[in-house]
Amino acid sequence: GSVLADDAAAYCVNARPDKVLRLEKNGTTTELTSGFVALTAAMDDDALYLANDPNGRGTIKKIPKTGGPASVFSTEGAHAIAAGADAVYAELNGTLRRIPK
Repeated sequence: GSVLADDAAAYCVNARPDKVLRLEKNGTTTELTSGFVALTAAMDDDALYLANDPNGRGTIKKIPKTGGPASVFSTEGAHAIAAGADAVYAELNGTLRRIPK
């Protein structure tokens, strides 16, 4: 799993039990999504990006940080991802790709 943080909250991305949790500064925990095995994660100002299935058969999903439905951001999984201002960068089997937002 991964733990990511910004000025508003911390986000815990668990590969098992397939949950993404948001922990507010006041201690309130909210489940943002479940049922998606995320192997790596990144975030920008508005969303979390979760990648699974590093053999390229998976997806990268985008989840609003404040909650809401997850959407498919890319139809290819990744070993590692990073989010920039205008793109998400994903590494898969030694190849780095830029996926515009």
